[in-house]
Amino acid sequence: NEAVALVETTDELFDVTAILARYPSPPPGEAGIVTNSGAIRGLCFDFCERVGLPIATLSDEVHAELATQVPPYVHVDNPFDIGTTGFSNPGIFGTSTASMLKDPNVGIVFLSHAGGSPPMQIKKSDAIIPVAATATKPVILNIVGDDYPLDPTFMKAVRDSGIPFFRSPERAMRAMAVVMNYAAALAATQDRAPEGERIAKLPPSGLVVEYEGKRILTDLGIHIPKGALAKSADEAATIAADVGYPVVMKAQAAELAHKSDVGGVIVNIADEPALRAAHEKMYASIASHKPGLKLDGVLIEGMARQGLEMVVGAKRDLQWGPVVLVGLGGVWIEALADARLLPADISRERAITEIRKLKASKLLGAFRGQAARDVEAIADVVVKLGALMRSEPQIVEVDINPLVVYGEGDGALALDALFVVQ
Repeated sequence: NEAVALVETTDELFDVTAILARYPSPPPGEAGIVTNSGAIRGLCFDFCERVGLPIATLSDEVHAELATQVPPYVHVDNPFDIGTTGFSNPGIFGTSTASMLKDPNVGIVFLSHAGGSPPMQIKKSDAIIPVAATATKPVILNIVGDDYPLDPTFMKAVRDSGIPFFRSPERAMRAMAVVMNYAAALAATQDRAPEGERIAKLPPSGLVVEYEGKRILTDLGIHIPKGALAKSADEAATIAADVGYPVVMKAQAAELAHKSDVGGVIVNIADEPALRAAHEKMYASIASHKPGLKLDGVLIEGMARQGLEMVVGAKRDLQWGPVVLVGLGGVWIEALADARLLPADISRERAITEIRKLKASKLLGAFRGQAARDVEAIADVVVKLGALMRSEPQIVEVDINPLVVYGEGDGALALDALFVVQ
């Protein structure tokens, strides 16, 4: 079972490595923060939100324990600002750390302090290092001030202890956010979705024509628009009458990956005369753009009602094996680069959590008069595609774009499907 810590800069590479070298198996959880500065406390609220480092809500027991360590007028919260208590009781630098480590909601503890005089620095290290030495959760120490001088005895004790040590609180918090995501990924390796069933009949090798791809989706239990393949204008009229107007017509051939570019998609066809005219126009357009291309026919489907367009895809990576992608659909995935890569054996609950981490996750909730979207339906598609990739090694790529998502409980509809089989 493996997980990856994903960093964006060389600073993060070294900083995250410093933490994981000391704590290679961090547990899942959110940040517990102790400081002796109100300014640092305020910074932590803003910066943690910016870098995606959630601050833990303290349990009642830990809240009460911290309250016994400070005078009654000191506000107890997370981040926990001990104020000037350290001057009269230097032991609080260790006892507050130990209390934070006890909290089941806390997975990583950040100690961000002003250094003070050399004797005060040594009192900090004397209190903190014994607690960090026995901790299984990461304990990160930051003394702010960049070039503010630190006592040699203090620095030797810190270096010898192996505690991850930073002069910049921002660098520390960026690294902590990576470590926290890594911890969640480690925990998720124990939470795997079951294998999927084999598909009864896979199409031959190559790019799979849309109507065959949608048959695979139907076999998986993924909803598609009502419709069927028509090999003639008469068949198209019969199918459209059964589906109900308005309908969409799509040209079908394995060699036709981008149908819209060659006039291979006509939408909002209102009645049979318009359908027959569209059929003639489409065949003429395909013949003009792709001379000699023989269509399997045209796919006639009912027009789907509007919803939020998402994309769910999957790919078989040569190094990592099958991975699943989820993001905003249509052109937005390219314009906003808002997508998340997920393991193919991701569980349904974790898939829901990851989908809600999208930058555009606000669109999934109640927004501008629109009802909250059916995130569970998106997660179901993610899990089903992941299971398909694990059970059918011949499938190398899948792209459902768009997957139209409706209000909570109303599900989702796959409007297009691209499969590549090898």
